[in-house]
Amino acid sequence: TAELCLAQAMEADLAPYGIGVTAIRPGFIRTDMTAKNKVTPFLMDVDRAAQIIWNGIERGKPVIAFPTVMRLVSWLRDAIPMFIYRRMNLMIGRRRPGF
Repeated sequence: TAELCLAQAMEADLAPYGIGVTAIRPGFIRTDMTAKNKVTPFLMDVDRAAQIIWNGIERGKPVIAFPTVMRLVSWLRDAIPMFIYRRMNLMIGRRRPGF
């Protein structure tokens, strides 16, 4: 998806300068905003999410996706051709401008 492509492009541009780039793809984090939702799957505490992100950056991981279920969903989303992904988004009512 777009954020992953941007991170990969930035990584290619910045690597010669010794600068690493990490794409962070979190699931739902317990915040005031998620507290308003009636259903929020795989909810994670802020401290745990921060620790996962910190550990991943320290290890130089190019992509940090969590929790495990969201990592799988993220991988599947990237594997789906764009025309199918777009159709799925439209079916669930997420109309994205420009497509």
